[in-house]
Amino acid sequence: MLRDMYVGDRQASKAQQISKKTNGIPITVRQLEAIIRLSESIARMHLNPNVETEYVEEAHRLFRISTLNAAASGMSSSTSTQVTGEMQGLVNKI
Repeated sequence: MLRDMYVGDRQASKAQQISKKTNGIPITVRQLEAIIRLSESIARMHLNPNVETEYVEEAHRLFRISTLNAAASGMSSSTSTQVTGEMQGLVNKI
């Protein structure tokens, strides 16, 4: 399951770069390891010693939202991020 997700993400990133829709981000083993760590953390939050399929799916969803969508929207470390009022309120609450 992880292998299929990783390969799919790499292909999607390459397709974005080829079509010039976005700069895309290179999907590396580091991102795969991040999904594994997220999956393990979600399992721990559920007090489960085993990583279940739904934990991996949730970790991949979080990864896509945080990383792939940020790249698709053109955000990068070299650009300044505009924080909306709603987002600032959430940050302050946290």
